[in-house]
Amino acid sequence: RAAMVASQQAKTGTPIAEIEVIAQPTALTTDDADYVAAETVLLVEDDESVRRATRALLERIGFDVIDAATPSEALSILRDPMAVVDVLLTDVMLPDMRGTELARIARIERSDIRVVCMSGFPGAVSAAESADPTEPYLQKPFSAETLARALRSAKPR
Repeated sequence: RAAMVASQQAKTGTPIAEIEVIAQPTALTTDDADYVAAETVLLVEDDESVRRATRALLERIGFDVIDAATPSEALSILRDPMAVVDVLLTDVMLPDMRGTELARIARIERSDIRVVCMSGFPGAVSAAESADPTEPYLQKPFSAETLARALRSAKPR
């Protein structure tokens, strides 16, 4: 049985995202399991319920997760030389800074970081914003399989 977590935009009350949380561990292929072993995702999501649900999904897939509610919190983690971060998974619509800008700065801070952007808003990342149109982009809601595939396909620059 799956539980759905809904997020609402504070000003309008318009639903902007739903993430399916799978009650049972996700069945992964051998390639998926090899890929996620010992990798850490920095999850940046300002909506607490979506952040919790996405964290649970990432952990069920097999990732270690560090989460941040704001871009400034994420940047503090990225600038900590002791923090291990393999992949940045960031929402596009964040307070104070768009996720695409956070990704740009993250790549300056850590040249080997892989990035996946996500959004509940259709078309949130325009071609002009994305430096690389081949970069993985997740439209919320997404499944565990889609999430694992996007994280696996992300490449460092």
